[in-house]
Amino acid sequence: MSSSSQKMEPYIWELKQLGIPFVLINRDVTDYNVSQIRIRHDKGMYMAVEHLARLGHRRIGYIAKLSVGRIISEQLKGYETAIKELGLDFSPELMCIHNGGDVEVGRVGIGRLLQLKAPPTSVVCINDYIALGAIQKALAEDISVPEELSIVGYHDLECAKLMRPLITTVHHPLEEGGKRAVDLLIDREDPTIPEVVELECSLVERESTQGI
Repeated sequence: MSSSSQKMEPYIWELKQLGIPFVLINRDVTDYNVSQIRIRHDKGMYMAVEHLARLGHRRIGYIAKLSVGRIISEQLKGYETAIKELGLDFSPELMCIHNGGDVEVGRVGIGRLLQLKAPPTSVVCINDYIALGAIQKALAEDISVPEELSIVGYHDLECAKLMRPLITTVHHPLEEGGKRAVDLLIDREDPTIPEVVELECSLVERESTQGI
């Protein structure tokens, strides 16, 4: 392993040096030969867009925070792939990426999207707090959710179950990931041999989306 890799992820370097078996769960690590439980965030976001498309939405906005990393990159890939493969309307103006706290990102993002000459009829957000901010701003602007605007979150956090309307979101199989990680450590003959297990997300339909 290179010295730069050691500096980037010291905990991985230390565990490997000590010979301690370990499994990473949903971590932004792509350049290490280590056991991982990875979640397919590209498919998760694709699922969110596909859900809206099935409800009749063609102009689907995308709200994300200004950040880098595997998870957000995969979400963006899933959005762009779904828009293309499902034959939906695409325009760079439908993608709002803003720097700030999650709720603020949602508020700013939906504010910008609603000001478009042809605003989207629905929006996907990269996490539930952004979706919460988007819903709050839309309601403050007298835009009813989901009657006039459908919104989908991501991660299935507790806030998605507390907001009114309840937020339709993409669920992460983190509990299953934990169980699979334990299996990799206990049931394999040699847990030090790296293995990657990929898990897929699932859509949780609640109240923030409806057909048009």
